[in-house]
Amino acid sequence: MVFVTVLVVVTSVVLAVAVAGVLSRRAGLVLAGWLVVTTAVAASGLYADDPWLGVGVAVPLVAGLFALRLPWATTGLTRDRAVALLAAVQTTRLVGAAFLVLLAADRLPPGFALPAGLGDVLVGLLAPFVAYALWRRPSRRALGVAFNALGLLDLVVAIPLGLLHAPGRLQLIFTEPSAELMALLPMALVPTFIVPVAIVLHVASFRLLAVSAPPPRASRPVPAPSGSWSRPRRRWPSARRP
Repeated sequence: MVFVTVLVVVTSVVLAVAVAGVLSRRAGLVLAGWLVVTTAVAASGLYADDPWLGVGVAVPLVAGLFALRLPWATTGLTRDRAVALLAAVQTTRLVGAAFLVLLAADRLPPGFALPAGLGDVLVGLLAPFVAYALWRRPSRRALGVAFNALGLLDLVVAIPLGLLHAPGRLQLIFTEPSAELMALLPMALVPTFIVPVAIVLHVASFRLLAVSAPPPRASRPVPAPSGSWSRPRRRWPSARRP
């Protein structure tokens, strides 16, 4: 469907540009290169063969988590309000509307498309409001933790649901239609590009939130009331031995 193709492709490009702006230009260039590679692999039909779709998910995810340790890939995380910028990038999760469109067209199973689509759309709708709140008051650490936990939970649930509905060794839920569409263009860009990047950004947010956590308060002795007084102890003379 044209709408789904445009939505997924535009979201992927916007996500690469946003990463270049929030993290670093080099990270954005590497991500753009992977977008070209995974698009070519999906066009060849290789992801439809087990276990290449899993490889396409694991490679960018592992590489992205490792890149969070590299200074050249995370220069933007040192700026003020980086957590708010990372939250704003999650607006791209509105791509989950593609799942709902394909569900309505009977192209994806409801057991997978409904939770994945609704979860992504919910995170995408909340993202600009959370980003604005964190930009105004970066001290709202609890809000950042809750939002990133919700976004990460949505992805952690959607990935196994997709595997359980897709043809392959891990398929345990057999429906008609199946989730085989996720191995074909344009939807293959979601698990092999958009989802790994979203997970890495959530992890980056958690790291920043952990660093910005306030130190524990040291306990202070309770001072005595100003009006209190203590009666001096009277010392009795000790008895002398003969």
